[in-house]
Amino acid sequence: MPEASRPLITSHARAEAVARPAREPASAGYGVSLADHEIGGRRRAQNALARRLYPALHAVTLACSRLGFREAGERAGPAGERAGLVIATSAADRHAVARSPQVFLPPITESAPQRARRLDVLLAVARFVSGGLAQDVAAMLGTRGPELCLPGDCGLTPLAVARLFIDSGRADAMVVVCVDPRAGDPGRHEAVAVVVERTAAAGIAVPSLSAALSTDTAACVPAIGTYLAGGPGDRRTDAPGTPGIDCTVRWAAPAAPEPVDIGDFIDRGRRLLDESLRAAGSRELGVVVASLLDLSPEHALAAIERGAAPPEVAGEAGRMTFAGGLRQHHADRGLRGPYIAVTGIPGASLLSLAIAEDLISQGVVPAVAVIAGDWVGAGATRALAVLDCPDRPYLRSSVSALVLGPAGGQAGGRRIRSLVARRDACDDFGAELSAHAPDDTSASGCTGEDLAAALAFIGRSSLPTAPVGPSLSRFLGADALARVSGSLGLPGRAAVSVRNALGGSGVVLLDAPR
Repeated sequence: MPEASRPLITSHARAEAVARPAREPASAGYGVSLADHEIGGRRRAQNALARRLYPALHAVTLACSRLGFREAGERAGPAGERAGLVIATSAADRHAVARSPQVFLPPITESAPQRARRLDVLLAVARFVSGGLAQDVAAMLGTRGPELCLPGDCGLTPLAVARLFIDSGRADAMVVVCVDPRAGDPGRHEAVAVVVERTAAAGIAVPSLSAALSTDTAACVPAIGTYLAGGPGDRRTDAPGTPGIDCTVRWAAPAAPEPVDIGDFIDRGRRLLDESLRAAGSRELGVVVASLLDLSPEHALAAIERGAAPPEVAGEAGRMTFAGGLRQHHADRGLRGPYIAVTGIPGASLLSLAIAEDLISQGVVPAVAVIAGDWVGAGATRALAVLDCPDRPYLRSSVSALVLGPAGGQAGGRRIRSLVARRDACDDFGAELSAHAPDDTSASGCTGEDLAAALAFIGRSSLPTAPVGPSLSRFLGADALARVSGSLGLPGRAAVSVRNALGGSGVVLLDAPR
């Protein structure tokens, strides 16, 4: 790798798309009902309709098609295996759920009428999480590296995370895609797509980590657009980073029963942030929060139940109460480290661990708290019922936390290393898992199919481990952190195999206690 190479923005593009008029019937164009398992096979046939049904998806597709990413990748060498993806959005295509609100009202049963299984309704629920966008973009661009989702109001943070993953060696290139409705025009979605890659060629400098991470309350699309245009703002850059020191787990929250209500769920997150601050012993503490759905399904259902208009339902579906509450608590406590939220993706806690490790490795802060929270309430339950999700009985609410710090400074800490990639690229970690030679292994996945893939990877690695039975409790976005926490009390080396079709797959390696 040339000495002069550094992370640079080598390509960028913008696009916009308009939602179809509200007066058009939601079921227009769908003459046939399909079972859930047939949706994936028919998705490509819906592209023409998707342009009007799902403007976020369409705007993202247009922006990415203008990047010339494959051509650039072939010249510089990062495409495919060593390229990752960051999606930032607060709205995604959640507005589509509001077009058929009656589907989410009682009664929801296993024998729901077939008319509730129209393709538009099922796809609308599937598009509720931004991991669906990540899956589509990764398939379009052919990326196989890390893929993660951030909220759309975190400013230049997507560029910072892309740089972190490149500097730490997790990827040679990252595609950053941000999309949300235009301010004052909720029917018009705007997208900006950026390629960040380590190269010696010409390009736009990536903002320094300190500059990018200080913009965590600005809307991403205009913030990145202004930066690309050379507008006002902090344009500091710094030297390219290299993989730094290893990390250890300094503290882990003890296991706790499920939160009893939404108030307890949010309060528990705040308490764990306070406990993490005490464990770190300094306000130089970064915080990374992980949640697949936050409380957005509950807000959307409440709006539907009170008969709100579709724009209000869509707005409520994008409201992040858990992550937003912790961000405010982070500010109230005067913490000087960055705040990053990972949401809309099942492997949120695995990706949060990777971000935390890289923040420490690159010397941004001396300690990072990873707080993962899932709430499985009426809104999430009804959405899963519409999808006939067979894993519904296993899904639980939870809040958990770990504090990571640099290795070498604390007796008894366990060294941790997270490897992340697209789900179908994780077999590349087999050699590292075998070399780690764990004494205990566990598997993590949001769905039964994901869990089976995680178990199959353990089997293919020919590890001398006892069989891992089906998990009786799973968490929508926090499962990887729960599995890591459960492994900390084991006497030897441990490993957690993680698979999630909508993003957040990899392996977590834990050394034996020192």
